[in-house]
Amino acid sequence: MLASGAVDPAWPADGFALCAAAGDRGDPTIVADGAGGAIVTWEDPRSGTSYLYAARVTLTGSTTWTPDGVTATLLSLASAEAEPGAVRLAWYTSEGALEATLYRQEEGAAWVALATLVPDGTGRLRYVDQAVTAGRRYGYRLGVLAGADETYLGEVWLTIPSGASLSLEGLRPNPAPRDLVVAFSLAEAGEATLELLDVAGRRVIARRLAGVTAGNHVINLGAGTVLAPGMYVARLTQDGRSITRKAVVAR
Repeated sequence: MLASGAVDPAWPADGFALCAAAGDRGDPTIVADGAGGAIVTWEDPRSGTSYLYAARVTLTGSTTWTPDGVTATLLSLASAEAEPGAVRLAWYTSEGALEATLYRQEEGAAWVALATLVPDGTGRLRYVDQAVTAGRRYGYRLGVLAGADETYLGEVWLTIPSGASLSLEGLRPNPAPRDLVVAFSLAEAGEATLELLDVAGRRVIARRLAGVTAGNHVINLGAGTVLAPGMYVARLTQDGRSITRKAVVAR
């Protein structure tokens, strides 16, 4: 719509189709987007369950979001973390039977399918990408099929850090049948503390790490100590920052 109130001549007489997916749609709502365009929402049962979909249309009639509309209620990004050598991703869905394709893109390249993900018991779809290079930027998104159409959701971009970071892998293996071998990384040289706590938060083992260099390390935390089987928590602390991981002892 022009300032004069006339329809922009770039628009065809019959308008633009915001959604060409199969099936019926209902209860449409439209609001201005503040930039001369509009955001349109509607109810859409294309996946077998009715969800609220949305599309943004610009002043000239082009759509800037996912073709055929996007639904934020189907799936959303829960967390994304980049560390040297790995990206840890998690999305949330309330649909227990949902199946999604994980795509990755490097800047300047095409999207590539990495894996098929399904929710765990908490509704999270999780993935750890270890095929990454320090200093590079990667994009991730999930593709969900609705009939013959695929909708892309939960897109996120991360840059892989090049320096060492404070991290705690935990026991190797976990559960640990005997020795408590712990893998961790320090962000910088200096003093740190590695502890094992029981489920009540009581300290069972503590190791002061003095003169340890930055980078990856593996130590036997429980040498000479016999622990009762059960669940524990490993905790790594350096410069006031702590990281914890679950640890299971099996005999």
